[in-house]
Amino acid sequence: MSCCLLPQDGGAIAASGPTVFDCTNCYATNNTASHSGGWFYCSGCSNTSIGAGSGISNTAAASGGAVNCEGCGSFTSQQCNYSSNAAAAGGAVSVQAAAAVNIAQSVFDQNSATLADDTTVAAASSQLQ
Repeated sequence: MSCCLLPQDGGAIAASGPTVFDCTNCYATNNTASHSGGWFYCSGCSNTSIGAGSGISNTAAASGGAVNCEGCGSFTSQQCNYSSNAAAAGGAVSVQAAAAVNIAQSVFDQNSATLADDTTVAAASSQLQ
């Protein structure tokens, strides 16, 4: 079940396999991952949902300063605040190969990513419009 889970993933929470992660009113501050998902990392979860929560000042060396979701069936973030998170890619949230992504009524403020090219920025902008 944990084939893709590295010990460096998920500063506070790491999950893998066909699990459902549902976090409502969750607040994560000052977590660090030496790889991905400063606050939360999920690989292959069937459904990942974060509602009415905050990820503030979390960091990851690779991707997803606050949240990193890889190969999930779906990723949903509603009414969340992502502020002052940092990673090489996906300063606040990084989602790769998810079947469905829904980000609504969420605030992204002063997050930073050190790796970004024009293609990544254009793809992200078109998905958020």
